[in-house]
Order: sequence, then structure tokens, then C-alpha cells
Amino acid sequence: MLDLAHDLVAWVESGRRIAVATLVDVQGSAPRTVGSSLAVADDGAVLGSLSGGCVDGAVHDRCRELLDGTADPGVEAYDGDGGLAPGLTCGGRVQVLVQLLGPDAVEPLRRAAAGLEARLELRHAGRVVHVEHRPAAPRMLLAGATEEAAALCTIASAAGYRVTVVDPRPVFATKERFPGAAEVVCAWPQEHVADAGLDERGVAVLLAHDERVDAPFLAAALALPIGFVGAMGSRRTHSRRVDALRELGVDDAALERLHSPVGLRLGATTPFDTAVSVYAEVVASRSSATGRPLRDDTAPVHGAGA
Repeated sequence: MLDLAHDLVAWVESGRRIAVATLVDVQGSAPRTVGSSLAVADDGAVLGSLSGGCVDGAVHDRCRELLDGTADPGVEAYDGDGGLAPGLTCGGRVQVLVQLLGPDAVEPLRRAAAGLEARLELRHAGRVVHVEHRPAAPRMLLAGATEEAAALCTIASAAGYRVTVVDPRPVFATKERFPGAAEVVCAWPQEHVADAGLDERGVAVLLAHDERVDAPFLAAALALPIGFVGAMGSRRTHSRRVDALRELGVDDAALERLHSPVGLRLGATTPFDTAVSVYAEVVASRSSATGRPLRDDTAPVHGAGA
């Protein structure tokens, strides 16, 4: 349920009554993981998904019945073996808890929406059937208030990152250009990176086109235990960048951590497609995945390395 925190908090504040269906058990292959939710408001609005298919339709109807008072809260099972209908075409089996959103869930949802650590217990029939814990949101620092940064900010914030954009140019470093950012800081990126709260889950990406920022920012970022450090640019730029970093004392072990030129080869030409390419590499690196097309990979679709 915490995956829908932002929108659910907005619904709560608007006074809507809400039914939520949450995956509390997954066996075998399924499109979503435990904790994923689908929510339905009393005006018919829908958030989230549990399967992207027929299960969502059945669960939506179940939520509407609960809101209408014609059904009770409960746990429903759906599988792909034909024994329980509707089923999952990928062959898995899931259990879904359907209940009204209660007041005990509001504070955890508010914390999750704010990017803070949150813990939510889901109870049914007097027992806890699922505990959802979400650590504080991982942080992403984007150096350079460029169009690529604006697109990457949109993608990353929607994916759950707390994004900070930093650029020394006040005309570009504005909240209006980066509405999805938690912070927009007008400063030299290399002077801000140590104060950005980045840890081993953090991401720092250089998107500026300024040699005054390039090597100093990357050297400062690589000196910290940041999970992913990337830099956009051509291979010629990368070569100059490595030379400049070596002059600043960055060693080979640190240079091995640098994703430069950053991004997967998607044929991107627009700022948004470039941002997709960059974020795709962040996800692949975080998951230790191959980044290959699923069609050309024999590993399970929902397994490691897929």
C-alpha cells in the first residue's frame, strides 16, 4: 500500500472513502510483488494495479462491493491453474487482502509520501496478515539544471527517489522547471554533494556541460559511498574526464565505479529518451541485471538478472 502513498494521502485529505486491495502473498510468477496495492475511491477513481489484467477487474469489483456495503473485508485468492477465477496468465498464485482504508494507515502513508521511513501493519480477523516496511526514500542528486535533468527528475521522483537538482545558475535552478524535485539548490554541485544525504542507495548523475563542474563534482561524489555515480557525455569527453580526475587524485578503484558515458544504448536522441536510458542503467546496476531484452534472455522474467 505504501507504493501509493502520495495519491492515497491526497484522497484522504479530500475526504474520500477508500477500499484497498493489497497483495499479501505471491507464489510462483506474478506481475507484482507482495505489498503492491490497488485502491478504489467511493467516486469510482482507481489507483495502482495488482496484475494489469483480469485480476484487477475482479478486485476492482470487490472493492466497489465493500464500499457499497454489499461485501465484507477478506482475503481472496487468484491463480493461473484454472481452479480459481479469474486467474493469472503467468501461472502464479496470489492472495489479496481487501479492506477499507482505516485511520491507522494514514500516518504511515503520510510518512511514506514525505520520503520518510514508514511501517504499516495490515490486519484481518484479529491477526496481522502483512507488514509493510519502507525505508526512507533513496536520494538522487542531479548536477546541472538541463532538459535531460528535468526529464530524469520526472522519472526518478515517480519511481520513489527524493531528487535534488543543483546548479549555480539561478535562472535555470528553479522549482518551476523541476516541479517533481524535493529540492532545487542554486550552488556549485561539487560544494553540495557532501551535504546531499547520499548513501549506498544514492545516485549522483552529472548532466551539466561545464568543465568547472565536471571533474570536481565527480571527484567529490566518488569520494563518498554513493551507490551509483554517472556522467553524461561523449567518449572523447569521458577520456578528458578521466585524465582530469586522475590529476585530482582519483584512483583506479574509484574510476571503476564511474558510469561514464552514462546510460544504456537505446538510440536515445531526445532529452526524455536520454533520461530513460540513464534511469535504465541505474535500475540495471542496482539490480545487478544484464539490461538485455527479455526476448533474448532465457532467465525467468521475474527472476534475478531478468
